[in-house]
Amino acid sequence: MAPEVCFHDPYNEKADVYSFGMMLYQVASLVTPFHGLAMKNHEQVVSRDGLRPDVTIPSKDSSVRRTRDFRRHYSKEKDKGKRNLMLSKLARCVWPEGLNGLIAECWDDDMRKRPEMREVVERLDAFIEELNQQSLAL
Repeated sequence: MAPEVCFHDPYNEKADVYSFGMMLYQVASLVTPFHGLAMKNHEQVVSRDGLRPDVTIPSKDSSVRRTRDFRRHYSKEKDKGKRNLMLSKLARCVWPEGLNGLIAECWDDDMRKRPEMREVVERLDAFIEELNQQSLAL
């Protein structure tokens, strides 16, 4: 839920852009945002303090990018929260360049800084085209 909706402030269609950004993150990262965060803490930590999921792309040297290392560590990890973080990092390794920026823009605290949904769709179309071109090159 967008912060302005949570606090009963005036809002517009940009509140939906915020929600779409959260859903886009969930689909792209394979992890539910704020999984395990108690509902009583959500308003303070997310809406007031601005906590957002990590959208940084792991470096080329990251052990997450080495499949064998990832599988071994992932299979040994018992904590579901840590497993989700590991899965999210692996998923982010294959995101098209710029997807992390789009997601972060969608959930900006200031709704005036969020992109219009039309722009979100255009940028997603460009990412799809980029991925299609990459798959054709393989």
